[in-house]
Amino acid sequence: MTRTKWTTLALAAMLTALGGSFATAKSRSHTAVRGKANLNTASERQLRLLPRVGTKAAQAIVAYRAKHKFQSIREILKVRGIGKRTFLRLKPHLTVYGPNTIRKHKRPRKRRARRRSPRARRRHAKR
Repeated sequence: MTRTKWTTLALAAMLTALGGSFATAKSRSHTAVRGKANLNTASERQLRLLPRVGTKAAQAIVAYRAKHKFQSIREILKVRGIGKRTFLRLKPHLTVYGPNTIRKHKRPRKRRARRRSPRARRRHAKR
């Protein structure tokens, strides 16, 4: 391994030992999207709710839409910044007809077991 990889691994090990977590953006985010966004009528704000679509991509979609009406959801591939992989993630949330039903959905967090102090554990064990 190279020197930088060893340094990164050592730093990760130290942070983990100190109680740090290396959660990815996907696991940190507890929001999901429900519904569909109509590419021809959705606002920039509604488009930003889509996975992997930020402010610039939403603006690019709106700019493209001003010149060309979307005939199918596959045409979003012509928008700069939207590739095949992004399209595959967006596909279940896109439509070119009907109303915009897209909205945030809070996923319930998993409940973690409550930690007990050593004294409480001893008390609980005696029961």
